[in-house]
Amino acid sequence: MHLIIWCDTVNNLNRYFTHQQLREFEMRVLFQMSPNDSGALLDSPAASKLGRNRALFASEEQNRLEKFRPYGMPGQEWLERVGRTLIRNV
Repeated sequence: MHLIIWCDTVNNLNRYFTHQQLREFEMRVLFQMSPNDSGALLDSPAASKLGRNRALFASEEQNRLEKFRPYGMPGQEWLERVGRTLIRNV
């Protein structure tokens, strides 16, 4: 079974899940947050040290944290197509 959950704050997440239930989610993606919230979700302040446009992939099973850029750059073909559309609509 795969389950994807998104929540805007740790407080809202804690309203629905206990600490033990959160441990059952072995893979997580976290964006920048306070050291307290990061500690509650990761047992580490790592997510509090992220900058803009950065995220952490956390794997409980592999015991690893991987920093990544969650938004990839669009391909050249897409940029050219959008550019042509914008020029036509000016």
